[in-house]
Amino acid sequence: MRYRIEVHNGRSILCGGVIPAAMVKPGQVWIDSSGHAVLVRAADKDEVTYSWEEHGTTRIHSKSNFAFQCRYDLETPTIPEELT
Repeated sequence: MRYRIEVHNGRSILCGGVIPAAMVKPGQVWIDSSGHAVLVRAADKDEVTYSWEEHGTTRIHSKSNFAFQCRYDLETPTIPEELT
């Protein structure tokens, strides 16, 4: 896989492929294509639970790990060492 860092909506995100499910961890911030951030609350090999703020309310949702990574990109300044 050829991972790369790109800047979208003023944020540095990891692009280039789906990362191993074990690398999706609570506390990470992921960004959608519009620049909205979500916070990973829980993750395992099958599912990611994440939250975001909407009109002063915290929203929580879960998706399969694959579907989550299809919609969101990890915010990170560098490519994680495990992917190089």
